[in-house]
Amino acid sequence: GEFRKELELRAPFLRFADIRFISAKTGEGIDGIFGYAKAIYKRLKTNFNEEQLKAVYRYVIDSRPPMGSRGYRLEFKRLIHRSYPKPTFYIRCNRPRLVPDELRAYWKNSIYKMLDLKGVPIKLIFHQAALKPSKKN
Repeated sequence: GEFRKELELRAPFLRFADIRFISAKTGEGIDGIFGYAKAIYKRLKTNFNEEQLKAVYRYVIDSRPPMGSRGYRLEFKRLIHRSYPKPTFYIRCNRPRLVPDELRAYWKNSIYKMLDLKGVPIKLIFHQAALKPSKKN
């Protein structure tokens, strides 16, 4: 209801979270909360294969024009995932600083939706240089 809407307005950084209301007094909302926490933990530890990452990349590239601020045409190279220490997605781009907020949000929302990451805080980094191989992945 109203409290949920107010929370979304005041804390946009929590949009990834599935808000659950519980009552310590009555126990309402407690059922299933541990199962839900386990499901989030499982999603948090998921490693994605190249095919899954390519599907997200293709979806975003095909559905959004790659225009940056000041009219620059952006070139995106690939989507990479590193799970350690927290889920981070890297997108190689010719002009990372010119990626508008709306396009950053579209990438992030597409990743959440297509990779089923509801409830998992992810980090999204647009970068220009090639990444070094990960020690953990």
